[in-house]
Amino acid sequence: MKKTGWTTALPALLALLLMLTAGTALADPGWSFTEKQVVLYEGETFQTEILREGAAAEEGKITYVSSSPAAVSVSEDGTVTALKKGKASVTARLAIGKKRWKTVLDVTVLRRVTRVTLNTKGLPVYDPSDLQIEGLLKEPADGPVLVIPAGRSVQLKAVCTPEDASSTKVVYSTDDAGVARVSGAVLQAQQRGECNLTIASVQNPEVTETIRVA
Repeated sequence: MKKTGWTTALPALLALLLMLTAGTALADPGWSFTEKQVVLYEGETFQTEILREGAAAEEGKITYVSSSPAAVSVSEDGTVTALKKGKASVTARLAIGKKRWKTVLDVTVLRRVTRVTLNTKGLPVYDPSDLQIEGLLKEPADGPVLVIPAGRSVQLKAVCTPEDASSTKVVYSTDDAGVARVSGAVLQAQQRGECNLTIASVQNPEVTETIRVA
């Protein structure tokens, strides 16, 4: 007997019906996180929100689970906490009778830079009490002094802590370009004088180090 289009489609329709009655979780536009992905730093929290429409708007049991609890935790009210550098997916499930819905939020956890310092290896850096630079400074320095003759330049390299921070990029600047100016990571002395060299984290601009240049 030749099968009709209806006969061919019937098994697929029955399978779908079984899925619904068995309580299989379905993706539904009426049940979804308002954000699909979020980026947090270690220690930060994020309160999730869910869009509920149609049948999913009815009262039902909501559960949350993280795919990587060591990196991201989620509380019963949907509050996400970034614990450790890494990635995780947070899934929210809704149960109303035999119907099931789910939605997923992708979470990326970054690690902040907490300190930046200048790598002084190979650089003409002196302790401010060093007799070799006695009389060179007009005002006392609180820390190391980088001494560069006018017309000379040096390559700068910063060290970020922790080393596995999500971004170790830094920017260099001086407060008197007439004395010394920076191009990228190269510091060039323009003329004799004093100024301050500042190293700042791009990821966390509040983390800086300042060094006297003479």
